[in-house]
Amino acid sequence: MIAFKTINVPTKKLCEVQYYIVGHPLTDRHFIPEPDFIFENRYFDTEEEANKVKEELDKKGHWVNYKVCEKIVKVFD
Repeated sequence: MIAFKTINVPTKKLCEVQYYIVGHPLTDRHFIPEPDFIFENRYFDTEEEANKVKEELDKKGHWVNYKVCEKIVKVFD
């Protein structure tokens, strides 16, 4: 008997990663919620750069929650 099985094995692969900052506006629940946005469509090469900009934005913006996310650009075999 032949059966198909899915095996999830974590693997390490070399990949190129970019970081970006997602803003989640805090709006009054009586109004239509605003969608999330990527801050100035900027992408960063390192997580430290993105966190530094996020800290500056947290000091300025009182009505937006910011979060650093990552995007895998390329996976090398």
